[in-house]
Amino acid sequence: GVDGGLGGEAVRRLKPAGVPSHAEQRLRGRQRRLVGCLGARHLVVTGRRYLTFFVGTKSGQVYAIREDPVKSPAVAAVPSSLVPFKLSQDCSCLLTGHSGAPSAAATSKARGGARFFTAGADARLIAWDACLHCAVGLFKLPGNASALAASPPASSFSSGGAESVAVGFEDGRLRVYELRLASSSSSSRPGYGAGFGGKAGIQELALRRDCEEPVSCAGFSPDGVYLAAGDRSNLIHIYACDQGFAPHRRLRGHSSFVEALDWSADSGLLQSACGALEVLFWDVASGKQVSSGSGGSVARLADVDWSTYSLKIGFPVMGVFEKGQPANDLNSVDRSPDRRFVATAGDDGALRVLRYPSLAHAAPALEVRAHGSHVAKCAFLLHPPSNAGSPFSGGGNGRGAGRGRHGEGQGEGQGQGRSFGTLTRLVTVGGLDRTICLWRVDPPGEQRPP
Repeated sequence: GVDGGLGGEAVRRLKPAGVPSHAEQRLRGRQRRLVGCLGARHLVVTGRRYLTFFVGTKSGQVYAIREDPVKSPAVAAVPSSLVPFKLSQDCSCLLTGHSGAPSAAATSKARGGARFFTAGADARLIAWDACLHCAVGLFKLPGNASALAASPPASSFSSGGAESVAVGFEDGRLRVYELRLASSSSSSRPGYGAGFGGKAGIQELALRRDCEEPVSCAGFSPDGVYLAAGDRSNLIHIYACDQGFAPHRRLRGHSSFVEALDWSADSGLLQSACGALEVLFWDVASGKQVSSGSGGSVARLADVDWSTYSLKIGFPVMGVFEKGQPANDLNSVDRSPDRRFVATAGDDGALRVLRYPSLAHAAPALEVRAHGSHVAKCAFLLHPPSNAGSPFSGGGNGRGAGRGRHGEGQGEGQGQGRSFGTLTRLVTVGGLDRTICLWRVDPPGEQRPP
């Protein structure tokens, strides 16, 4: 495509790949308008008699600009007053995304698990609808996000019809927001939220400054009573949600930064892992560590039903590492809500899906590569309709969205509003290409829905 796009920067390539020869002359003189109005970084041109320009911008949008068939193509031009989110009939925003590397993701527990949230280095929080394939809310944050967690449905601190999200920041602050997201009927362009004309809004419920270093992970308890946040100073902070997110317990014991944490189904226990590959167990009520070496504790921990499983070490995920793969190369692990699969994402840009529990060393896996750099986070969409499930993956600097079938690596388009049937869904985000890809898992021998 056309490189450059920083305003006064010269465009280094006039003719994008695949542009018909008759369109080359009509592109001249228009490039700088595209660059000046939209901050264009990539340009694709289609059409013969009348051209359509698809423009990717440095701020994460994809615009479609069509020549007006009423006017002469030679004089058709981009409106000089065009700016993002102030659209004319000649230009429409097809997609918005992250302008910086997304590094955190969380899946919604409401609305059939069709929504998920991403945030990262561009100080944006974006809510997505996996069925509509578009954003339903875009919100400006006061800093770069490093961790996300979505509250369970009907939480005591959330008002009806709203979703609550905890956002951990690189400066160590933890904020809880209540989001009201746009619906498909609230805008002339379904799926667009704040900044797009949709009826979306954000309200801050709480602000905590207890972490001295960046927040590395966060999670609400299944009953919505507690919120846990781990940081890079080796601590875990637990807050009482029904008491205005007042501090409840501070857990000390890890010798390195807290990497992941999971709640038990009864919200009574917490397990956590750190960068030193330690797994610790905690009693939430007392804030004390539960030793796995004592007799009574061993029996108690052996029967724990974990609501989620995101640790990359432990008995049920012994086989997630490939032969010779260093532990630090694996960035994220998540178990599907139906407990059939476990997904991993790593520095090699691959998304791998294995059977759960994965006990054999270097267990067989479905593997796809859809990202140009590392993948930082993966998370299955929770409570999918009809026991469905599919992985969604996002890279760091690409800002696009796509979908494919696991094990095939082929994109698969789908009409707006169409459901995913009875398959498993998952979300993965991160990397320097800034892309987000949506996948579904088709286990061998199982019939696919239409």
